Amino acid sequence: MKKLFTLCGAIGLAFSATAQITPTTDIKAALKAPSNAEMERSAHSTATAPSNTADRVVVYSQNFSTGFGDMTHQDSSPAGTIWMVANASSPAGEFSSTLPALASPTAANGWVIFDCDLYNTPVSNGVEDVTGSLSTPTMDCSALTSVIVEWSQYFRYCCFSASPLTLEVSTDGGTNWTVFPANGNFTPSANSLSANPLNTRVDISCAAAGQSSVLVRWGYNTAAATGYSHYFWGIDDIQIHDNGSTNDLEILQVTNGDVLNIWEYRVTPFEQRIFAADGGLNVGVIYRNNGSADQTNTSINIDILDASGAVVGNAVSNPFTMESFGHTPECPSFLSDTLYIQTGWEPSVIGTYTVRASILSLDATDETPANNTMDHIIVYSTDEYGHEDEAALDIELTPRASDTSPGEFDPTGYGAFYTCPNAGSLAYGLTVVFGPTSDGGADFTAILFEGSPNNAAVLASQDYVLNAGWIDNGYQYFPFDAPYALDTQANGLSYFCGVLNESTSALQLTCAAESNSDSDNSTSVYEKAGDGTFVWFGSQSFSPAVRMILSERVAVDEINSDNLTFFQFAPNPAVSSTRVNFELTSAANVAYEVRDITGKLIEFKNLGKYTPGRNNFELNVAGLNAGNYEVSLVIGGARMFTKTLSVKK
Repeated sequence: MKKLFTLCGAIGLAFSATAQITPTTDIKAALKAPSNAEMERSAHSTATAPSNTADRVVVYSQNFSTGFGDMTHQDSSPAGTIWMVANASSPAGEFSSTLPALASPTAANGWVIFDCDLYNTPVSNGVEDVTGSLSTPTMDCSALTSVIVEWSQYFRYCCFSASPLTLEVSTDGGTNWTVFPANGNFTPSANSLSANPLNTRVDISCAAAGQSSVLVRWGYNTAAATGYSHYFWGIDDIQIHDNGSTNDLEILQVTNGDVLNIWEYRVTPFEQRIFAADGGLNVGVIYRNNGSADQTNTSINIDILDASGAVVGNAVSNPFTMESFGHTPECPSFLSDTLYIQTGWEPSVIGTYTVRASILSLDATDETPANNTMDHIIVYSTDEYGHEDEAALDIELTPRASDTSPGEFDPTGYGAFYTCPNAGSLAYGLTVVFGPTSDGGADFTAILFEGSPNNAAVLASQDYVLNAGWIDNGYQYFPFDAPYALDTQANGLSYFCGVLNESTSALQLTCAAESNSDSDNSTSVYEKAGDGTFVWFGSQSFSPAVRMILSERVAVDEINSDNLTFFQFAPNPAVSSTRVNFELTSAANVAYEVRDITGKLIEFKNLGKYTPGRNNFELNVAGLNAGNYEVSLVIGGARMFTKTLSVKK
């Protein structure tokens, strides 16, 4: 259950999570081979061992050293061949053969795989939806007050975002099943690889504890939903045991927004901070009770620290009881709870802050205090709005190879949603980090939509041609054709900001991204749907490096800048040209833009990287009409510095 807390009171709210269904009607159109970045990430995943069970009562274990052993399996293929003992080629389907094997601790002794990709190979012969399950023998759990299932797994699925993977429990011989999610901490997303291995723990106490006849099965699409034909699910090192911990609270995630109903931001423009009078920063804490005992008189403490480590804000939840998995009123128990606290804090200055959340029961001593505290870093910027962590960009988003034009790439696009709690902001443009395999010369548009990009009007845009110097070179700034006034989320307005290439091309447009980070469903990518059209697909697992820019357009001499110390035109007024002089304290990418007095973009150009010290470039104004223009420098792709240039004729 989702718990919503404020400092004044607490309300318990039940919730159900629903994943967006993509508009794919032809499954073959949605299938894709893994990218190089996905394969690299999977091959070098860090393997973590399952929990220590030395002090636990183990009722079942299986490492598949003798094949399936005493487990039974079934699937929807005529000969029951989708489930198989993995071999040296697994996974071996058309879209998975380049991927590594499951890297579980005992993979060398054997593991099993539900290889629906192999079953549906070649896809040119058609595909069919599949179902299957892998079951334990009957177990006696009557003496246990808690039951935990742990295993190592590795998977990729298609073609809808909702996960088809379940862990199911029956106590009546298989007539009825209680269904638990089996995707662990993987953010549900079609076509994305899980960690390898993804070590997973599910507490099934509410269904199995105290029961004398327990069956546990791993189910692939047992609900027989349409659209699940690919790719694979590898499983190894199953252990079922009682809970060796009595008191063990854990924080799983800290957010600075309501990720269930709206979006959170890693970087927020200072003008869009939530004011203290409106409740201040809203902190979300996702947590769970790993122990077998209810945790009474529990509270969560929030400290907000500035860059020096000083506490600048604090809030504490009302006390509450966190039931164990075996004592919750619902079964299956929710794997975690979410608590939201309006802290009453707003930042006083631009900068980096740490949100530190700690959970504690005053009635028990926690057995693993190290997981009771978690930090979350956020930034209040001059003008940047972003979801991703710049330091965590670890994958590259790439377009799909065209099915109809060999050697070319399908249209593509990458972007994210934004809202404004405060009125008065203008969207001037965006920044983007192009991936290393982008091609110089690729066309793209910097674009802004109101609401969903699939059914909303374009508010602002500007066409560009990708310069090779921008590739894999940090955030690059691209203004819209004109600034757009943003309305508030209180009026029901949201915006989508992204880069888009709507044409099939031999040149690919790629984007850096942070993997397994989009827990608020703020990301969309532009891809081919089953009917052959191209649309924006939401419910992704990653956050692209695309940020919306709300420049304050203030004069440079009013800004205390760390990297720009001098900015001057000579001459000013100018007739045919002027020299733009500026001084940097450190090397940075520099661009400029020229706008008329209405804010309309006249010219924009990326100049490349400049060295520290005095620099200059010539600005040709011969084609401009007489009047005043705003000329802005863009330093490091993140901030604009503006002065007025007069043109005489």
